[in-house]
Amino acid sequence: MALKKEKLSSELFEAETKDTEMTSEAKAKVKQRCDAVAKAIHEFVTSADILIDVLPGIPVATAGTPAAQTGQTVGPGQGKSKLIS
Repeated sequence: MALKKEKLSSELFEAETKDTEMTSEAKAKVKQRCDAVAKAIHEFVTSADILIDVLPGIPVATAGTPAAQTGQTVGPGQGKSKLIS
């Protein structure tokens, strides 16, 4: 999921102004505040450190002799989060 702060700001603005009569000046102030809140939330969320354990079972294609194998993964890996801070 991509984090789109513009979408967050837009949804915050909609929530703040829904069913409310406002002047264009008041709407501009609310929009400015929503942009600032969206920016703060985006920066907070994207600053997280996420550690994962890569689970065994990634498919690998190899070539070479049994003593000198070379290769690369040929499928997606899968991980499990162990810490988000």
